Amino acid sequence: MQVRCPHCASVFPSDRAGTQFCPRCGAQIHVPEEGQVVEAGLPPFAPGAPPEPSGAEGPGPGEGPTPALPPGVREPTPWERRRELGLFKAVVETWKASVLSPRRFWPSVRPEAPWTEALLYGWLIGAVTSIASIPLRVWQQRRSVDELREAAERLEELPARLRDILRPIVESAGAGTTGDVVAQAILGALLWPVGFIILAAVLHLCCLLVGASRGGFGATARAVGYAWGPMVILYLPFIGWLGWVYAAVLAAWGVKELHETTWERAVGAVVIPFVVVCCFACCLGMAGVGAAFSSLRASP
Repeated sequence: MQVRCPHCASVFPSDRAGTQFCPRCGAQIHVPEEGQVVEAGLPPFAPGAPPEPSGAEGPGPGEGPTPALPPGVREPTPWERRRELGLFKAVVETWKASVLSPRRFWPSVRPEAPWTEALLYGWLIGAVTSIASIPLRVWQQRRSVDELREAAERLEELPARLRDILRPIVESAGAGTTGDVVAQAILGALLWPVGFIILAAVLHLCCLLVGASRGGFGATARAVGYAWGPMVILYLPFIGWLGWVYAAVLAAWGVKELHETTWERAVGAVVIPFVVVCCFACCLGMAGVGAAFSSLRASP
């Protein structure tokens, strides 16, 4: 039978009913049984999509916004349509959809699309944020140096053994320069893809552990990349940590929708790495405190 896509109006042959993808635009559509066609001679349409006049063409580049999609239909993200929309508009539209409208965004993301698209989007967000934050990070670094100098002056009030332990820590913490901050920002922007792959691999391992890996590594990587939008506030004082929190929420949302799993498993996959890191940090902290107390007891 002949099927007409409700998004690009292209007609293509299909030998089966059910959910499939348009070979022209890649949008996910639902093809009903032939017996469900309302008017003989007209191709079937996806449920919820209004019929278009015969011969109608879909909107071309710059001819207007994409029409609203029926629930459950997956399509390329605005970022993946950047050649059509333009780079700036594609980034802005993807950021707005993923951060401000995740309930509509994640069910529309295609899990089988190339995960490198999500990597490029997240890399752009991460690199721009890292470079743009240089003035703020320089100011924070200078403020920290002033505070560390005051702390170094107060070391004289502590016992000699504890002062010997803390002095190298304080001096090394205040040794950074403006050039170091700039170099760290640029290096962080360049190495972002490495961190992305490691993070996606760790998250996918957790997805395998909880049984939420239906879409494969590519789906997990796309969830990580498109969840990176909130990280634009990472370097802001007092609220920067909220970027991590909301990014984790969006990553869980992405895992749920792209792997078609439950909320419990999606949240579990995202939370496991945080729990492991927190436990490791607590162990290191307790070991450090124990070493400090041992040194104090051993001092004359």
